[in-house]
Amino acid sequence: MKKLLIILLMWGIGVTTLFAGETPPVQGWNNLGSGVNGEVNSIAVYNSDIYAGGEFTIAGGNSISFIAKWDGTKWTALGSGVNGFVDAMAVYNGELYAGGTFTVAGGNTVSNIAKWNGTSWSAVGSGLNNNVRAMIVFNGELIVGGAFSNQGNNIPKCNGTSWSSLGSGVDDDVHAFTIYQ
Repeated sequence: MKKLLIILLMWGIGVTTLFAGETPPVQGWNNLGSGVNGEVNSIAVYNSDIYAGGEFTIAGGNSISFIAKWDGTKWTALGSGVNGFVDAMAVYNGELYAGGTFTVAGGNTVSNIAKWNGTSWSAVGSGLNNNVRAMIVFNGELIVGGAFSNQGNNIPKCNGTSWSSLGSGVDDDVHAFTIYQ
């Protein structure tokens, strides 16, 4: 898994540009089709496929709306996608959660966060009133970070349908999470 993550991150910034005229330090690099036409901000594995979210509208030559699935041979859209950038993804309770700056997912009105069940998009409770920047599953709960004030002061938790505060929150935007043991 670590090797795959490194490969995808390098792919996201452009292996060709990084190693122009040089041999990559790791042999066996593989392109994921013809790639995407913009930035990849988040990567997740869901149901054995790779999902990329970001600031792109084409993946593998196909018209895509900011989030796409790589099944090992080709890129495909997740329904009609979302109408704005995807900055964070996490798998929680058997569904793929995507957050960013968008108000529509699969034709449904959402507020910067939505979930994909493998065939369709749906809202996550009442959503969040500004950008979602980070997600992580910790102790069986989905923790979300960003720049919003309507739920948990930039860092709430969600059970899949409703939101609750994680302590008193934080005073500034949240951009990343990790688990320290």
